[in-house]
Amino acid sequence: IARQLKLLGFHLNFGPNADFDAFTGNYLRYFGNDKPRVAGRLVQFIKAMKAEGIHSVAKHLPRVMPDDTPVNDSTFILGLLQSDTARSDTFKLLIENGIDGVLTSDLHFAIQTETGIVSAATSQVFISEILRKKINFGGLVFTDAKKFQKKAGRVRSGEAELLAFETGNDVLIGPVNINAAIRKISKRIKKNKLLEQQLTTTVKKILAAKFDAGLHH
Repeated sequence: IARQLKLLGFHLNFGPNADFDAFTGNYLRYFGNDKPRVAGRLVQFIKAMKAEGIHSVAKHLPRVMPDDTPVNDSTFILGLLQSDTARSDTFKLLIENGIDGVLTSDLHFAIQTETGIVSAATSQVFISEILRKKINFGGLVFTDAKKFQKKAGRVRSGEAELLAFETGNDVLIGPVNINAAIRKISKRIKKNKLLEQQLTTTVKKILAAKFDAGLHH
């Protein structure tokens, strides 16, 4: 897979799938349901990608479902660092072996807040506090603009992208209006020095990722 990606000129792969709970009938998406076996395959997948200069972005992470939640319920409560050490260890294993990024919009987690249940992709608590500070993940955080469009509702152009940036994401996939987003983010940065620091950190991480992929040649 890594060799094929390199031949095609790709430098980024949204994989591996780190989930070991197969809740759907499409079992080809999974490495398996045996935790040690899945962990070993995850490590080999990441190493193979790195050997060809391809960045790996974890698209799925192990999910935790409350005991009283129906199997077909799409809302899952975050348990990554709470009771299930196997799942927490899987995430730490990915970080230790150099996973380059995480796609938060494909995570199965949700977080209970004062205003209700919020998906991990749109949670500043998850991205800034848990992902970056508690787990010490220093890679790139990707998200899908559609998640923030749904959260923001019917708003002016650029608002969803601004919300995604404020939440702490580094790369926004599929922005609706780039020009409007740049204007709104630039305006907000002038009023908030912390966001300016965040942008600087994000830019450095993206440039470092491009350098590691050999794009400076």
